[in-house]
Amino acid sequence: TWGMVLYGFSDTAVGGDNLFTGCANGIAVGNGYGTGVRIHDMDVSGTGSGFGVFVVSGSDILLERVLARQRSTGIYFLYDQQGNVVSGCDCSGSQYGIASGYGSFSSFTLSNNDVRNCTVWGMHLGGFYDTEVGGDNLLTGCANGILVSGSGVRVHDTDVSGTGSGIGVQVHYASNIVLERVRARQRGTGIYFRGQQQGNVASACDCSGSQYGILLEENYGEQQQGITVSGCNCSGSQYGIMSNGGDGSGRLAYKSFTLNGNDVRNCGWGMVLYSFSDTDVGSDNLFTGCVNGIAVGNGTGTGVRIHDADVSGTGSGFGVFVVNASNITLERVQARQRSNGIYFYEDYGTRGNQQGNVVSGCDCSCSQRGIASG
Repeated sequence: TWGMVLYGFSDTAVGGDNLFTGCANGIAVGNGYGTGVRIHDMDVSGTGSGFGVFVVSGSDILLERVLARQRSTGIYFLYDQQGNVVSGCDCSGSQYGIASGYGSFSSFTLSNNDVRNCTVWGMHLGGFYDTEVGGDNLLTGCANGILVSGSGVRVHDTDVSGTGSGIGVQVHYASNIVLERVRARQRGTGIYFRGQQQGNVASACDCSGSQYGILLEENYGEQQQGITVSGCNCSGSQYGIMSNGGDGSGRLAYKSFTLNGNDVRNCGWGMVLYSFSDTDVGSDNLFTGCVNGIAVGNGTGTGVRIHDADVSGTGSGFGVFVVNASNITLERVQARQRSNGIYFYEDYGTRGNQQGNVVSGCDCSCSQRGIASG
């Protein structure tokens, strides 16, 4: 059933001359007392089931060059832990490469690990704090790349691209998460911010060619605020940057966002910013070649400023689509050669919901309808 169960061990090394092949589960360590255990240079791989390494309530555990391939979970952490290191391990071909269960996991080091071709998640890091996941971790070919929740996690310079489906990175009910230079191309969703969020950053990430480049989804009125999306490439996606929210109930789900320097060219929609408030969309966002430019509102949008942006087309689509929104400011927007340059829409159930909007210095020339309402 288990090759080794080392509960309560400390200051112990388990090396590669121990043989584990054929075990239903490899090795378990910790159980509330384990600390200072080093497991290295061993093979605890399986044939599709069981755990390779199971760490329960253990701290300062060092896993080096462990092979835990083709397991239900290659390496699994359960209950509160801190200071553990996973370096040079190979959990490829497992359902979950490196994963956590219930608990709080702080100050981990995850470096130079191979979790390629995992069938569920490459890394499923729930409840992680003050941890860095760098580009020396290999995640290509996974059904889904990385899920992270907690606070203070930095994911950088890693490639979680796919072949048209799955999620690159999911930030799940988290705060102060930083994604830098992450490649999440050709995914169902490149980067997915789900649930309550605060202070997260996506910078210089590449989500091009995905169905949703960056998707924002609040859940049952839980607000996302203070998120920065800067310098990201979502070009060639069906939706470049999109929020999924806004039911006309007056909820402002997405507050005080910063969206600058993003490339959403050649998308079906460049940006769909429903339920946004107190947000600025400026000239350094690129929209050329989009079927439609930018949509804002959906019953709860207010205080959004779109300025100095070029959302022009080649004779069809919307430049800017404002639906059931108030106090929207459009300044120096170029929306030329569109079916509708700037369009204000109210559905029949919400008449009178648009008020206080401003259109100033905009260019909708050569469109079928420059500025229109319906």
